[in-house]
Amino acid sequence: MENKNRESIYKFKNKQKKLRIALIILLLIFFIVFTNVIKILLQKNKEEKNIDELNRKIQSIEDKNETLKYLIKQANNDTQKEDIIRNNLNMKNEGEYVIVINDDKVETEIKLDPKKTPAPNLKNYQKWYYYFFNTKE
Repeated sequence: MENKNRESIYKFKNKQKKLRIALIILLLIFFIVFTNVIKILLQKNKEEKNIDELNRKIQSIEDKNETLKYLIKQANNDTQKEDIIRNNLNMKNEGEYVIVINDDKVETEIKLDPKKTPAPNLKNYQKWYYYFFNTKE
């Protein structure tokens, strides 16, 4: 009887060891699968971000392409060609004259009464004071 008890205890402990080993193996398999799933999800998220960025770039390039098509269409127009030639290349048609107005030195002077003109060595604020209040400092 004692042998049977020992045998059953031995079998029970043996089954318990096998169950622990199986549980450990299952946990390891679960951990490996779980980490791989997480890696795949992270990779998928990264690729989706790249796809979104590339789609934005594509849209930007398509917008620029449409703008360039519009500009080319405008440039092929005869009146637009003439405007470009006149404004950018400084050319003219036969019989036309070009007048150049140079605005480099536009000066404004205050016309003062010659009798009330202040001394030339006064500072600007003193001239204004003299102009408005007609007294000399």
